[in-house]
Amino acid sequence: MNDNRLFDLRVISQAVGGDSESIKDMIRILLSTLPPYLKNIEKNIENENWEEVAKIAHTVKSNINMIGVKSSFYKIKEIEHLAKERKDAGKMASLFKEMENEMDKVFNELKIELDNL
Repeated sequence: MNDNRLFDLRVISQAVGGDSESIKDMIRILLSTLPPYLKNIEKNIENENWEEVAKIAHTVKSNINMIGVKSSFYKIKEIEHLAKERKDAGKMASLFKEMENEMDKVFNELKIELDNL
């Protein structure tokens, strides 16, 4: 295991009994679903559609937790909370940008990980 990775696949591994093909499948699913969700959150933050932001953030939160990206998990959790409270759009946008940058790195690392599994 590479300790410098931004993610941790232990949750996925435990969920699928350590089966490497199932881990690969889960990674592929996350790589195909998470980026569009993030773009959707960004669009809804820009449009101040807080109900949608909260709903999508809730879904994304569990996916990010599944790959063990703790800092992004806490950011998306805060984004969900702020959206539900309909407050501090500036903080929400800032948190989203930080999370998006981190998740872009995670996506690249996960693609590399897929080749190594």
